[in-house]
Amino acid sequence: MYRILMILFGLVAAAHAVSAEPLRLTSGGQPVDFAFWSPVAPSFEYQELALTPERLRGLQAQGTDYVYRLYRSEIHLRADGTVVETETTVRLLLTQAAVRNEGDDYAWADAYSDTVTIEQAYSLLPDGQRIAVEPATVQMTPEESYRIFSDYFTITVPFGGLVPGSMTVLVVRSEHDGEAFPLPWSRILRPQASQPMERFEVSVTWDEGVTPPEWRSDSADLTCRSQGERSVACVASDIPAFVDDPEMNFRDRIPMLVVAEPVTWRELARQEQDLFEMALEAKPALDETAARLTANMSSAEERLAAIHRFVAQEVRYLGLEHGLGGIIPRPTHLTLSRRFGDCKDKAALFVDLARRAGLDAYPVLTSTQRENLGKLLLPAASYFNHMIACVRLPGVAGEADREICLDLTDPYSSYDVLSRGAQGAIRLDVRPETQAPGQLPADDYGWLLTVESEHRMTPNGWLESDVTRTYGGLNAAWLRSHLQDLAQDGRQEWLRDDYYDKHWDEVELISATAEGVDELSSEVRVLTRSSYKESFNPADLTYFRDWETELTSEARHFTTGNENHPYQFAGMRILSTTRYRLPQGFHVTSGGAEIDFVSEFGRFTMRYQSEAGGMLVTTELTMPRALIATASIPRFNDFLQHVDDHANIRFEIARN
Repeated sequence: MYRILMILFGLVAAAHAVSAEPLRLTSGGQPVDFAFWSPVAPSFEYQELALTPERLRGLQAQGTDYVYRLYRSEIHLRADGTVVETETTVRLLLTQAAVRNEGDDYAWADAYSDTVTIEQAYSLLPDGQRIAVEPATVQMTPEESYRIFSDYFTITVPFGGLVPGSMTVLVVRSEHDGEAFPLPWSRILRPQASQPMERFEVSVTWDEGVTPPEWRSDSADLTCRSQGERSVACVASDIPAFVDDPEMNFRDRIPMLVVAEPVTWRELARQEQDLFEMALEAKPALDETAARLTANMSSAEERLAAIHRFVAQEVRYLGLEHGLGGIIPRPTHLTLSRRFGDCKDKAALFVDLARRAGLDAYPVLTSTQRENLGKLLLPAASYFNHMIACVRLPGVAGEADREICLDLTDPYSSYDVLSRGAQGAIRLDVRPETQAPGQLPADDYGWLLTVESEHRMTPNGWLESDVTRTYGGLNAAWLRSHLQDLAQDGRQEWLRDDYYDKHWDEVELISATAEGVDELSSEVRVLTRSSYKESFNPADLTYFRDWETELTSEARHFTTGNENHPYQFAGMRILSTTRYRLPQGFHVTSGGAEIDFVSEFGRFTMRYQSEAGGMLVTTELTMPRALIATASIPRFNDFLQHVDDHANIRFEIARN
């Protein structure tokens, strides 16, 4: 009887828990009105999810720490525009390392448009015991990165009682207010993860009268089928882990399932344009600023450079991604007066000022994480995370028009150099004539470096050197990003550390200065003077040997560790001219072996030319931008290793 009463009491308590008022979760100790704890009856028992012994042995043999036992997303599109998604994640933790490192799971919420409810959260232990997550341990933190403040929150759910072999179960229901966002709804799901996935399920249903969504996947493991008039189901099983590489945009490679409201690229571009144009207003301050910035400038390129410099450097980047501010640029006069804004705000201000200066300027949606047009499976705004601006300059003397694209969040590049993250990235021009996405331009040689050296060999065996390094393209922006925000003593320290990273310990750096750091010019120059003590013995001077340190440094930097995916190489061109002045009473008898090595990836040359009292050595490495296929990566690395091995200078010397 006691046992029966306890069972009845448990059933009543469970029913009460299910019907209880949802508990508001807290952020910073304060309850929020968009995230709740409202548990429903548990859906899973350990035994029904347990893997077979053979499968477990196979995973353990692979060294797998944990697997996704089940990922399920149930999406429903309501007639009122609300999108309801119930997401279920069950993970099996196989090792103690997994228990230690993966004992939490996560959910995310947009405080502006989402309502999120945790419906199930518990551990399943190998002995069948279920341990519920304590609501008080759930943590909500704003999802902020450097200078970006948004409505997104991370919900961290810690699971208790875990031992190897345990499972974590998290079921989260979210309601997305479609009326709060003016762009078509879309969802990108990934039927592959960094760990093996035993089962992946997605179902999409919609109310009568709702326009059926579109769906498309490029996963070989996934099968999608319509289920009646208003539903579709996608299923995959036994999906291997996605193998990552150190230098790749995983979004360009990992399989996807895209579900989206039906829309064409042209319609999406026009909707974006309508939102963008809302930020442009007729304000005298904007006319005055455009006139002041471009006063006495006759050429379009001069006006473009002046407006770019102002917006890129004098309007600082600050992401206030709250509410519609995450989608719609703020009024341009407001960004002008504040002197800060996010990428959309800065792009809008630039376009507004440029148009007032007579330039054909327009915004462009892009992504710093996507270059592969083939991965845009359906028209959707979800692919894009960034906005830049482009200007079309009229051709001169019969030449074709020229387009220049500018990333206004990059304060270190000149107007004619697009930021590294945007070069070659996908683009959607926000213009009425846009029909489809494309790709942003990319420089053939992103990294440009010219080195001019004069080495004077003194009678006491010292080598006195004057070197001018001229950085161009992305290289100039990279150097400027390290130096521009430093005080003078900080710049000196950085230049000194950089010099000693590449040269012998015996060298004494006498001076190092940088030019062009504070201007947005296309080049930055570094001038160094140094002395190598006792670098040779004058009494036994029959040959001299030196190294192309800048060349070997770049060759090592661009060697890739990718093994499974193609490598997007940014391209580089390095030209070095080195002049050696011999001590009095010596002359060059012969130069070293000349090099002219050509491969599918580029060309490496080294040439010697005797001069009166010395030797001139010219070295050039030219490797254009390329997507290096996975099978070609070993040969690519071998070519760079060949450059590293042979970038040494040697010539023979005799007394007069």
